Amino acid sequence: MKELLLTITLLYYSVPSTGLKLGLIGDTSTGTDATRSFELMRDYGVDIIVQNGDFDYNDEVSTWESFLNSNWFLHGKEHVLMSSGNHDVLVWSDYRDMLFGKMSAFLKSNCHGRDNHQLSSDYGTWMSCVFQEVHIVMIGWDEMQTPQTAASFVNSEFIGSTSTHRVCVWHRPEGSLQPGHRHTSNYNSWLVYEACRENGAVVISGHSHLYSRTKKVTNFESKQVSNADNTNISLNCGESVAIVSGMGGKGPDDNGPYANEPYFETSYTTSHGNVGNGVLICDFPAASDEVAHCQFLIGEAPGTIIDDFTIDSTCVENSTPQPPTPPPTPPPTLPPGAVEISIPIQSGSDDVEEQTDNGDLKKTSSDLEMWCDTSNVPYIIGLRFIGVQIPKGATVVSAVVEATCDEWSSSHAGEVNALIGVDSDSDSDAWSDTRRPSQRQLVNDIIDWNIASSWVVNEKYSTPDLSSAVQEVVDSFDWSGGNAISVVIKKSAEPSVCGDSKRVMESFDKDPTGAAVLKVAYVPGESTPQPSSTPTPAPSPTPSPSVRPDMSGEYKAAAAVWPTTGTDQVTMVASTFGSRQLVSQGKRYDFHRGIDIPCSEEDPVYAVTGGTVRIAGDHSGYSDPLVQIEHDTPTGVYYTLYMHMNSWTVNEGEEVTKGQHIGGCGASESGFWHVHFEVREGGYYSKHAVHPLSLLPWHDPLLEGPFQHSIESVDILSQGRYNVTTRIAMTAEQLYLKKVDITIPGTDLVSTKVSGRDVRPTFFDLHEANYQYSHRSAEWPADDCVYSEDHQLGDTYDVNVHLDNGTGKVGYFNGQVYKPSLFVSNDPLYEVYVSIELEAVDPLTAPSSLDDLCVHSDVYSVNFAFLNAPDDFMKQTATHGCGTPEPGEPTPQPPTPTPQPPTPTPQPPTPTPQPPTPTPQPPTPTPQPPTPTPQPPTPTPQPPTPTPEPLTPTPSPAPVSFISVHISHKHDDVEQSNGNVNHGSSDLELPYDSTFQLVGMRWRGVAIPKDSVIHDARISFTADEDGDGPVSVRIAFEMTSSAASFDLTAPSTRTLSSHINWEITEPWVEGNIYQSPNLATLLQSVVSSGNEWIDGNSVAVVIAKTDSSIPGNDRTAVSFNKDGLGPSLDVSFTPMTDVITKRMPIAFSEDDVEDRGTSVLVDSSDLELGWDGKNQIVGLRYRSIGIPQGATIVFAAVLFTADEDSDANEAESPNLVIRCDDSDSSLEWSQVAPRDRSQTSNEVIWNSIPLWTTDGEYFSPDIASVVQEVVSRPNWSPSSHISVLISRNEPLSESTRTAECFDGYYGSIESPYLIVSYIEPSP
Repeated sequence: MKELLLTITLLYYSVPSTGLKLGLIGDTSTGTDATRSFELMRDYGVDIIVQNGDFDYNDEVSTWESFLNSNWFLHGKEHVLMSSGNHDVLVWSDYRDMLFGKMSAFLKSNCHGRDNHQLSSDYGTWMSCVFQEVHIVMIGWDEMQTPQTAASFVNSEFIGSTSTHRVCVWHRPEGSLQPGHRHTSNYNSWLVYEACRENGAVVISGHSHLYSRTKKVTNFESKQVSNADNTNISLNCGESVAIVSGMGGKGPDDNGPYANEPYFETSYTTSHGNVGNGVLICDFPAASDEVAHCQFLIGEAPGTIIDDFTIDSTCVENSTPQPPTPPPTPPPTLPPGAVEISIPIQSGSDDVEEQTDNGDLKKTSSDLEMWCDTSNVPYIIGLRFIGVQIPKGATVVSAVVEATCDEWSSSHAGEVNALIGVDSDSDSDAWSDTRRPSQRQLVNDIIDWNIASSWVVNEKYSTPDLSSAVQEVVDSFDWSGGNAISVVIKKSAEPSVCGDSKRVMESFDKDPTGAAVLKVAYVPGESTPQPSSTPTPAPSPTPSPSVRPDMSGEYKAAAAVWPTTGTDQVTMVASTFGSRQLVSQGKRYDFHRGIDIPCSEEDPVYAVTGGTVRIAGDHSGYSDPLVQIEHDTPTGVYYTLYMHMNSWTVNEGEEVTKGQHIGGCGASESGFWHVHFEVREGGYYSKHAVHPLSLLPWHDPLLEGPFQHSIESVDILSQGRYNVTTRIAMTAEQLYLKKVDITIPGTDLVSTKVSGRDVRPTFFDLHEANYQYSHRSAEWPADDCVYSEDHQLGDTYDVNVHLDNGTGKVGYFNGQVYKPSLFVSNDPLYEVYVSIELEAVDPLTAPSSLDDLCVHSDVYSVNFAFLNAPDDFMKQTATHGCGTPEPGEPTPQPPTPTPQPPTPTPQPPTPTPQPPTPTPQPPTPTPQPPTPTPQPPTPTPQPPTPTPEPLTPTPSPAPVSFISVHISHKHDDVEQSNGNVNHGSSDLELPYDSTFQLVGMRWRGVAIPKDSVIHDARISFTADEDGDGPVSVRIAFEMTSSAASFDLTAPSTRTLSSHINWEITEPWVEGNIYQSPNLATLLQSVVSSGNEWIDGNSVAVVIAKTDSSIPGNDRTAVSFNKDGLGPSLDVSFTPMTDVITKRMPIAFSEDDVEDRGTSVLVDSSDLELGWDGKNQIVGLRYRSIGIPQGATIVFAAVLFTADEDSDANEAESPNLVIRCDDSDSSLEWSQVAPRDRSQTSNEVIWNSIPLWTTDGEYFSPDIASVVQEVVSRPNWSPSSHISVLISRNEPLSESTRTAECFDGYYGSIESPYLIVSYIEPSP
């Protein structure tokens, strides 16, 4: 038997190669087993080694070079092709340079990189090599993290290739395509797999230390395989085989969860033996009509054959010369006044294929086939276009769908006949298993599309004119501009038979820039407001925060899920990474190494990516139970921590997958139920913590717009020494600040050195601050720190001690000050002040006066491409004394993102002058804003009682804007039944909870300018629990200019608009988001001229049962009390005015004060206006309000929230006077008290003030003339601060009104707001 085996082996061993023999290996190391693999390849006459990554495992380039020399090059061999693996990327440039230097002239002449790139820079990462009938495409480890780019590279290389045999090579396989116990997570590279399959290429990878081969695959992601001969394999276009060859010197691995899957043809793991090396050797013929012969051998030469198969590749169609490009169709002649718009597919779930035999819906296909792929069943294609901005009443003059050809085959070039229909729904909903393309009710006009000419890859082709079908939808009674339109394309004859002819379109999932586009031209109706000349498609209303939008381009966030949803759905963050104020500990500062995500007791917590559990439960190093997971990454490992766990469902050492349930939510010592989530990069100590939003699905800053960013002050301390303070303000969706860097162009700056350690650099980096100041005493002695005397914890201290209020150095990091505001979810702004001391290398040549000083402040965001994107990928710059750029202007950085819906710019109304109308004093008033009185610019001081000329701003059309406003207070989403109003429920039952009930919802700060045209308005609910059964409710808006809180008046007492019924038949699934019908007509009546609406007022809705409601049937939504967000109001609209409105809260505790004559009270829990047992002045300071010098102030007022009821002793109205601090930029109150400020000559008297009711909202009179005097000062700038002063006026009164302040329970949410409407000065 042994003789027979040896004879067979030697017979094969002696067969000469007639073409090219490749040795395909991975995961090598430099030990004995690796040496045996190279001996096998030499003895079998391998011409070229193709190594898929992981070389010596120690990042020692010289060691790997020595191994190659000893085992390959010194044996007369000279050809190696190697791509990067995860154990190579840290020093890949060094490996690349060494390997390219050893690259033979033969390889260099047959290999190339990307277009316009040198092979020397693309070796092993973007490399394509052609050897007659063999074409190899190799992609590196990092490059596979951008699957869209990688798939495009594969397609660009194979299209037009004349090689019969095609091979794709990269390191890491999808977890389900290898049978081992490690690396079982899928990582979303299916697009690249499918691109190789479509081109008939075999996929070779490693990473897992084993060997495996799948059966012939017709769809990788869904594991569709062919049970035809899998020993003598015939591969056509659309077919492939996935092979893992990862035993170059490592292995074998144990069996894992996929080992027994039927799609594997063969494998070698520890269940088959324990030989530690193996090589796949493939002999590719020189002739195109011959098959390739492959064997996998293990052990010492001559080796033992584990797998033996042949490949007959017949996919040569893509290399057939393309048909001539047909002449372009001339565009239609449009009538005068026609508007043209283009609406592209905006997500992968909007272009789908439905299989006609079973209704299966494919949302992630890399192409759209008319009609069949390898399944031999025709598809119906569905295309949904979101945000179609055709105004109601418009006449559609042309409409086509433009598609990009994805592939072409001469055998499929015959005529294709299709029917095109348009969904008759006036706002077509998303594709789903219950709303497939075949289930749509189409409009009456069905269009024939007969495609006779051949298509050319990458060329664009249009359908026939669909204007009549689109017109039917636009003429629907409930159509509104911004709605969605869906197009259905299906086979016209023999719909169940594929036929020989087909055409293939590109899909969004393959390349968003090649996805289908709906192109429409229309003539607006006579009464329709037109959008701007370059209309922008309105976004589909989306809750905020929401799933991070998909972006094409080189940089993309890692494939992680959110810890409390297990999906891409994002929930509220209660505290972000970095310095913060601790409310539970007297608002002292500390450094927060993660993010806090609110949840309820035992809510599920999920692993964000796959990995190995390191800690589960109690641990001596942590105060509360936790789960810690170790994850494999290109640079080694990172760790995720899930803290305050109430329970855990995993054990130490257990392998977990992305999205796996790992435990239940718990509470910290403060009683706050939340998950504290951390990411620690490169180690598991506290010092390794980095911003979690660099890993998690979150909004990309390019889509959120820049931070508010300005240089607050520049001080010259001495010759060549400066102190610079920068302010950054961000919204609750922009919590990704990472670094602030200060530079003085033309001046070299030096850091202050302490004991040889750089502890005061010219930048402040949150990651670096945590890393440096989290060192323990064994690594960094206490006396190395310049503030070691402040360490509260002795020699074992961490970063927090540098932020302790008790030291008097609040916010200090060894000389740098990083001072954040109190973070309250849903606050309009969260502010951070960073002060850095700089020192010039050569003080004598450094600028010595402010007039000569130019300072740059660069602010960086976390890069949303974990461990991948360059540091300056997200950067914006503010300057001082340099002229340009403007403060906060983002610095252009590559790559350019996919165009996204516009970031809304709040636009205010054009107020109508009205005489003041004293308001009666009801016990529960509805808050009304003051009647705005337009004011002209005030270049010189005005008399106390000006008589302004009427101001009539000229309205100008504006682009479509979009806002999403969440519930921000527990009194703003309530349930009412049997006369009782419930303000504290964790959910909202629509409309039944033991009995029928009303649900009231109120949104504050709705930034819609008066008289705007509302296109779309919907309420987005997050399902709190599963629910089915039909539910019928009606929705109405409160008809008032600013809705009051529900703790003042119940939902049943509100004066309501007409209503819209919502018939809910779709089952709700817990955690999913569901939207109401379009409520635009109802909201339009609130913001129209008939009401005294002001941009930023509050809006309320009441939801009630209808006559069709069924007792016991409901849908249950999450409330504010459950997650701090509650339902959102999502609105798209066109502002019809040039007036801009800003709503500014108090942002810091020290910005609203009471001056009692001898002292200034900073931290009072309320503000008594004018009198609190003695005379006092209330000072309100608003920072960097962003209004340019010389702007025309149309309206200004302060909006107060009442802290307590006015009592009987306050029946008499206070008599108050309002002025502003008359300065170019108002200083802090600690520098100059309110009583010592120079005040404006303009003033406004405030009397006839009604009695206040707790939580009621009350406006001051219009103070436009006062604000105008300040912003007209010659040295005023957009970054200037303004202060409002409120004091008693003659005749004096001891009555008062008591308002909420920043130090009240809700922070800035109920603090006094300064609301200013203005027109920017002419250029």
